[in-house]
Amino acid sequence: MIKADPNDKTLITELLAESFEKNLSVNYIIRQDEKKAHRLRVLMEYSIKMCSHASADPDILRTLSIAYYNWANNTVQKANIESQKKRDSMIRNAIQRYELAIQTDPSFDRPYLNKGTAMLRQAQDKNMLTDSIRKEILGLFEKAISLNATSYETWSNSARLILELGNELLDSEQRGKHFEESIRRYNRALDLYPHDVNVYRNLAWLYKRLAEHSKEKSSYFEQSISYYEKAITLDPSVESNLALATALGEYAELRVEKGGDLLRRAISLLIETEASFGTSSDINYRLGNKYLILAKLEKDNLMFITARTHLQMALELDSSNVRAMNNLGHCELTIAVNEENPEIAHSVIQTAKSRLEKVLQLDPNHKAAWSNLGYVDMELAKRSSDGDRIALLESAITNLKKANEFDPDSVIYDLARAYALLGNQKVSIKYLHDWLTKGNNWSAASFTEDFENVKDVPDFKFLTEQLL
Repeated sequence: MIKADPNDKTLITELLAESFEKNLSVNYIIRQDEKKAHRLRVLMEYSIKMCSHASADPDILRTLSIAYYNWANNTVQKANIESQKKRDSMIRNAIQRYELAIQTDPSFDRPYLNKGTAMLRQAQDKNMLTDSIRKEILGLFEKAISLNATSYETWSNSARLILELGNELLDSEQRGKHFEESIRRYNRALDLYPHDVNVYRNLAWLYKRLAEHSKEKSSYFEQSISYYEKAITLDPSVESNLALATALGEYAELRVEKGGDLLRRAISLLIETEASFGTSSDINYRLGNKYLILAKLEKDNLMFITARTHLQMALELDSSNVRAMNNLGHCELTIAVNEENPEIAHSVIQTAKSRLEKVLQLDPNHKAAWSNLGYVDMELAKRSSDGDRIALLESAITNLKKANEFDPDSVIYDLARAYALLGNQKVSIKYLHDWLTKGNNWSAASFTEDFENVKDVPDFKFLTEQLL
């Protein structure tokens, strides 16, 4: 092989540098018109010929690798404005060029990162992102980190993949380990670049998920809220405000002693968001939801009316908002239970039932609507004659069992209530036993009057007196 002389190497470097230097962005993506793109191809053809005579020179190899890398970046950028079919072909070409960059100079970290992000985009475009592909891409990011541990993007992107891999796991311990590793990597990214709002949002989400499956619930929720607050300082958008309000509401349900203050803070935040960005179905849904929880917590009947008003407004603004529709049905049921006039109560319950049936027409897999419909049938049964009463209780049990299919053990106490109202003592006590042995306490149970038909059974007395 003939080695290029110093003049050849200098010429190659100068020509390529002239083409690249003024066009490099933070991500090394060239923004150029067709004339510059043509020049790049000509320069690359020349550089490839010259580098074949100087393949042992690391500077030349790095320069050629950068050329392949920028060529790939240019292809990705152009693909953004193409149809999906053409974009897929262009992304495939870009991936091949990133691989050429890697083969030319395996010590250059950026092609590993951008090849991974291109593969990720390709899989997402085709709705074919699997854990196997995630792991392959993560391997590329790991290689990039091993070559350059100061790339904020690589830490952040790898953290996101580990988050997604963990979220797919059924084993809570393994899921927690993935989430903890994702947190570690996101924090490393923040050390390098503390201005990415999405990193703060993802950290907040991770801590909220950890709170759902950990004994350290309060600590994790407080961390989550802290990161949502940081996200708002960087991006005081509707999205950031709604995410924080949701976290505050969920924390309120956990910390009952702080619930009122947390919910009022969430409500104030939502009202401020509405004032700043205008009203929407989503904001009214969330306001209605927070007022509903606060009304239950403080047993404030007037606040249930406020909750209903916001949920009705949410539906006026978006008639297909099934979450608002479901919560409005639940709110109406609660109002009816507290209503002293039996005729008004019966009418409101019927309205709630029709609403919940519509939710299930729109979304047959809406677990909460199935459980709420079960509650509605139980309340109607209590207000009905014997024949209708039995049919309604059987319907309630069917609906509650359907909800239980989606979320096992979520309604076992309510199934115990329904069977007690039906007079099936054996099955009622079985469900009550299951509920109590899962850490629940009879002293905190609601609607205990529904167990009138089983209260004298010895097993019932044992459960409610001994398992307190």
